[in-house]
Amino acid sequence: MGKSSANVNSIDAIRRFRVALLEYDHNVRDALSILLLESRRVLDWVENDRSSYWPRAVREANNRLAEAKNQLEQCQLAARAEDRRSCIEEKKNVQKAKRRMEYCENKAQAVKRWRTMIRQEAEEFQGGLARLNSHLEIDIPRAVALLERFCIALDKYAAQQPAPSGDNLKQAGKQLNKRD
Repeated sequence: MGKSSANVNSIDAIRRFRVALLEYDHNVRDALSILLLESRRVLDWVENDRSSYWPRAVREANNRLAEAKNQLEQCQLAARAEDRRSCIEEKKNVQKAKRRMEYCENKAQAVKRWRTMIRQEAEEFQGGLARLNSHLEIDIPRAVALLERFCIALDKYAAQQPAPSGDNLKQAGKQLNKRD
């Protein structure tokens, strides 16, 4: 086939590209929605779930520590001096409860730090997503409309000309660009 057949296929390629651009727009918008939901889910998890879990864990650890200390004191008071047992198990329980208390307090402090940091990062991330979405709302429709106008103009040109050459199609494209 000659150049005229290739040029007609080029118009079809523009149409296929237009369809692919619309599909890309749809896929990107879906991905943006998922990213936005996931970022909100993580923010909610840190701000609500973890922010209530660790203070509650600190209170529970504090109660266990108080209970372990009470049991150690009772063990030490219950024994007579000559048969006083060493209360090893109770001492281990106090140490274990202290470690748990420190761990929970550290986690509660970490959540406070992370809340602020993750909120700032989420706002920045969501702002970037909003800017990208804005580009999609403006640039993609413009590009799709421009491609459609190119196809219409090239179809009209091809219908008017008997077997257009590649230079003629380029000239039609330049004329169309001058009008935009």
